Amino acid sequence: MFHNPTTHHDKSVRCAMTTVVTQASDHLRAVVLPVRPGESVKALLRRAAQRTGLPHSRTREIWYGRAKRIDAAELQAIQAALPPLSDADSVELCLAYAQSLENRMAAFLDEAVALRLRCEAELAAGANHARHANRAGRAQASHGGGHAAARP
Repeated sequence: MFHNPTTHHDKSVRCAMTTVVTQASDHLRAVVLPVRPGESVKALLRRAAQRTGLPHSRTREIWYGRAKRIDAAELQAIQAALPPLSDADSVELCLAYAQSLENRMAAFLDEAVALRLRCEAELAAGANHARHANRAGRAQASHGGGHAAARP
């Protein structure tokens, strides 16, 4: 069993745990293939729980990548439920699934880059604001400024 990575300070443990949760989530999504047009996520979760034998609530946590840990037995159940890649249809499904993963990863990367750029811009704007405030404070002090206290 993996432990909650937030209790560890080692980045490699947190990174490995994130990888395991992501891999389990991706494999769980492959368990429900093929997905029929118009099929709800609720129906996919139900089918994933049935095929793996995992409880519905646990299936949902893994599916959405919110699981804090993944037991070895859970990984085995998910892997055992994966469709075999022995016929052409399965290979086509595998290729389609790999393409969908690539598309999701590209979207996540785009989102991460946009977030980083926005944070860098806000950080730069904050630094500029602080410099401006410091200059204004020094200028006011050098001119003997300061606000006179209001008298009642």
